[in-house]
Amino acid sequence: MDLKYGQMENLLAAMHEIAPAQMGALRSRLKHFKRLKFPVSVNTGAGLHARYGAKEIVFLLYAFQLIELGMTPERVKHYVEKFTDDLARISSHVGHLLGRDDSDPPADQIMKVRFDPNALSALTEPRSVSDNVELITFKAIQNTIVYKGPFIRSYFDDEETLTNNPFGPRYAEINATDLLFRAAIWLEKSKLSDFQTFGDALSDWGESEGWTPAREDKMQ
Repeated sequence: MDLKYGQMENLLAAMHEIAPAQMGALRSRLKHFKRLKFPVSVNTGAGLHARYGAKEIVFLLYAFQLIELGMTPERVKHYVEKFTDDLARISSHVGHLLGRDDSDPPADQIMKVRFDPNALSALTEPRSVSDNVELITFKAIQNTIVYKGPFIRSYFDDEETLTNNPFGPRYAEINATDLLFRAAIWLEKSKLSDFQTFGDALSDWGESEGWTPAREDKMQ
């Protein structure tokens, strides 16, 4: 499945509850990303219409979450591109949940992304994108955790420990499962895709990046 530009715009507007009068700001952000050639695959040439497949939908849904956390579009682009493998993992996992046609996945299957806000702070500074962007992005990625279920698994000397607070009392978190399920619900209500089709598209992209259910099971 894929979406046209206007459909992608409407999906983002619905996800962020943007009123029609405020659509100008959303369009400006989308155009800004397009100038940055993000996502790369929708950087169409003259006379060609942008199409958004599963990968591009996930990239933009996640990117706009980061924008709301205060990151600049330039830093978001670099961060999301470096985070592709984790997003593919999330897509594969959530895609298979959607394939069950169950709008209420069990708690131990909920996948979230947690950030150390101090590590993300540099990504909100409006400096030139060339200013140590690789180092800044690397540090942010190193302080980002994707986890499934109510606890975060960490390891020390090969011993597993469970924690719910690896960054101390202050952190930022995105419920990635909820994000993609809400997108799926909107797509179905808009008659653009049903749960199964969107789920298949997500899992197909995730598996193309190497994230199969068997590999996910090993992450338990």
